[in-house]
This record gives sequence, C-alpha cells and structure tokens, in this order.
Amino acid sequence: MAALLPPGQVHLWRLSDRQPGIEEIRADAAGLLSPDERRRLDGMPHPRVADRFILGRLLLRRVLARYLGAAPTELRFRYNANGKPGLAEPFSDRIGFNLSHSASEFVLAVCRAAAIGVDLEALDRAPAAHRIARRFFTADEIRQFAEPGCDADARALLLWSLKESIVKAKGETV
Repeated sequence: MAALLPPGQVHLWRLSDRQPGIEEIRADAAGLLSPDERRRLDGMPHPRVADRFILGRLLLRRVLARYLGAAPTELRFRYNANGKPGLAEPFSDRIGFNLSHSASEFVLAVCRAAAIGVDLEALDRAPAAHRIARRFFTADEIRQFAEPGCDADARALLLWSLKESIVKAKGETV
C-alpha cells in the first residue's frame, strides 16, 4: 500500500549510521541494489564512501517504494547531465526527491513536486563555509557576516545550505 503524500507537503526522512539496528539495514544491501548500483559500489576505493553509498541507496529505495506502492527493487533511476537522480519510468512523474548526507547523517526530502533540493551540513563545517563565502556569496551576503552580534560562521553555513538546496532542486552544480 502506498504511503500518503499530500500535495504541498514535504516529508523528511532521517537516517544515521549510528542508530540502533543499522546493521540489519546494511544487510539488505545485496538484495536491494540494482546491478548498476552494485557496479558503482564495486568501483569505490574507500570503505567509508562505499558504506555511505549503500546507506543512501537503501534509504532511497525503501522510502520511495513506500510512497509508490512498489517493491524497492522495482525502482530504476535516471540521472541528469550533472548526476542528479530521478525516478525512471513508470514512476518518473509521481514524486520528487533529493538526498543529502554529512558525516554519519542522511536526510531524504520527498514531495509531489517535480523538483526539490535538500542539504545537510555538519555544524563543525561552519568555519569552512565562512572561508569559502567569498567565492560563492554576493557582496551583500558577505556584508551580513559583519553585522553586530552575527555568528558569521553559522550564518555562512546556513546560507551555504540554502544555496546548495536550491542548486540541487534545479539539478545544477555550484
């Protein structure tokens, strides 16, 4: 039975690689990944990157399948020129989604709109976001960081996440 996703709502799903029962979730990987996903996984040189790929794919497949009333193995993905995934036929126009991860955390946004973007950043990245602000932010945005009482690092991270979400919704890259 398909899960209800009313128009105008965004559902957020969270997964942590530290949560109880994560080993059982990982154990599903062999049976749920497509041959293409298994090939991608086999080509990953670092175990940590491979583990994050597996968990992200399992989150995508399990959650999206619930909304679509399908088995996780029935889902096929297509990718735009920048690598943004979308659902392939016969589910391509039914729901929109976007996945983000940072360190051990994942977030999946799901909606009925065609485009959605989500970004997840670890708070310890705030100083780095502030440093890269000069490359990607407008002069007006950078001036905001100098306002009295402003936590410039935190504001830069928030603005970075907002911009990243918009770019991801459009299927573009920074």
